[in-house]
Amino acid sequence: MTKRVHWPRVLLPASALALAIAAPSSVFAQAPAPPGSLRIIASPDPQEPVVVIWSDEASLQPGSTRRFTAVVTGTSEQEVTWTATGGNIASDGTYTAGETQGSYRVTATTSEGSISASAPVTIGVGSAVEISPGHDIQAIVADNPSGATFLLNAGVHRLQAVIPKDRQTFIGEPGTILSGAQVLTGWVRSGSTWYVIGQTQQGSQRGECLPEHPRCAYPEDLFVDNEALVHTDSLSNGGPGKWFFDYAAERIYVWDDPTGHVVETSVTPYAFDGAASGVTITNLVVEKYANRAEDGAIQAWDAPGWTILDNEVRWNHGIGIHMADDRRVLNNHVHHNGQMGIGGKGDNSYVVGNEIAYNNAVGFDPYWSAGGTKFTFSDGLTISGNFSHHNGGPGLWTDTDNINVVFEYNRCEDNTHSGISHEIGYKAIIRHNTLRRNGTKHPYPYWVDGGGIVVSTSSDVEVYGNTLEENWQGITGLDEDRGKGRHGVYTLTNFHAYDNVVKSVRPLGEGSGRTGITGETEATFTRKGNLFTNNTYELGPYRAYFFWLAGEHGEAAWKGFGQDVSGRFTRTVARLGTRGDASVASAR
Repeated sequence: MTKRVHWPRVLLPASALALAIAAPSSVFAQAPAPPGSLRIIASPDPQEPVVVIWSDEASLQPGSTRRFTAVVTGTSEQEVTWTATGGNIASDGTYTAGETQGSYRVTATTSEGSISASAPVTIGVGSAVEISPGHDIQAIVADNPSGATFLLNAGVHRLQAVIPKDRQTFIGEPGTILSGAQVLTGWVRSGSTWYVIGQTQQGSQRGECLPEHPRCAYPEDLFVDNEALVHTDSLSNGGPGKWFFDYAAERIYVWDDPTGHVVETSVTPYAFDGAASGVTITNLVVEKYANRAEDGAIQAWDAPGWTILDNEVRWNHGIGIHMADDRRVLNNHVHHNGQMGIGGKGDNSYVVGNEIAYNNAVGFDPYWSAGGTKFTFSDGLTISGNFSHHNGGPGLWTDTDNINVVFEYNRCEDNTHSGISHEIGYKAIIRHNTLRRNGTKHPYPYWVDGGGIVVSTSSDVEVYGNTLEENWQGITGLDEDRGKGRHGVYTLTNFHAYDNVVKSVRPLGEGSGRTGITGETEATFTRKGNLFTNNTYELGPYRAYFFWLAGEHGEAAWKGFGQDVSGRFTRTVARLGTRGDASVASAR
């Protein structure tokens, strides 16, 4: 059944701009910001103290809550005091909506009271069409106008594919799941296998696979009690923990007894798609869709202005959430997707406050395209406050013609390749990120791979205020002939890394956390404005932690090249022999 329900709601307007409470002569406001995100800079220098406050655009019943988060940078005073009108707010930023309609504010102020940011909040009356599991969501959407709100009741909504209209909103109750998978029954035993017939689904193939995952390009997956099995390429290569789809015979085989277990296979190619603008998707679990690589379970390539927030997006074959222009991807848990968590292209978009973990679950080759995220052809992309970890590929990756990109306040840990990578692109800022233990699947084709931060053949990139600990490499740059793109020739030019802390204390070896640049010509080092300044290094026993002009070098030689002349270097153990500052020839 469907019915219409009503409740007061808290709404953070998508057009919210930065507000400042400080002396007017010393304030720089940055806008626009993501929904509910307000930033001020109380300093003549826009790189100095900042308060960032964010939540998500949300509809709440009376007495319901919404968590706000504040981040303070550029000052030792990290604590904030919360105040609010129209409701109550706890010391941890949890806002409880009151009963009275109107326009109100939530404010975060630093402990000494000199810097604050304020977010507008509106409590109004909202309405929604309620949809129970088993009903055709698309048919109900088609019967309602643009701007309608839908409340999806708790339970599993199977095999649903939705094409919204402009400004429609989809809200899940706690426990609401959109599943692209069907349950398989009627298993027949045949020797050491069990099979089920009548499987006619077969999506198109895309992608390049790692050898141990030969069928990653096929979009169908199989789950037993919510655990994914490995798709093998023949019956002869089967065994426990694997499954095989004989597309010609329309049969699915498993080697584990399915009796008493819930066995599902992904069928539907997307949860949300279309070209509608201004759509909001919140508080849903989106799982087990058969979207091919480079497509999203939440898709809509050409749909501007979507807000995707507070969802769990998991176990989908390709990308969990796809990007587009003016898209806001906020506070989602995006994990165990087959190719990557979040990806695609889009101008003026925000990826803020998400946990992005264990993606590339079906074994795509990261050098083809896989990992935590990958963004392309974007202008004005902000990637802020995310936790990207244990992905099969880079944690956060921009690749091909991205310009005016900001990576800030992210944490990237234990990814198989780089923590943050900006490749064949243009102007970018990489600041105030924490990168630990990235580069776990080595060796790599290039020594620069697996770095905490990798800037590859990209111009006008600033890297500052980051903390790197025990990554396969440190901060690395690569300059090679990659042709040209939308904004000019791809080149490592005007790359500046400063005020970073790099800890690399592992012993002798290629993965000892080296920092530096590799280039095909001497111009990379002498005429392109590439520079390291004022960085702090905590080093171990390896004698040469820096790479420059096709060689490995110690601290003295590194400074002799004009790099980190004002930098700080410490060793956790005594240097080896008398060659601590010697240059060592290298072809790597």
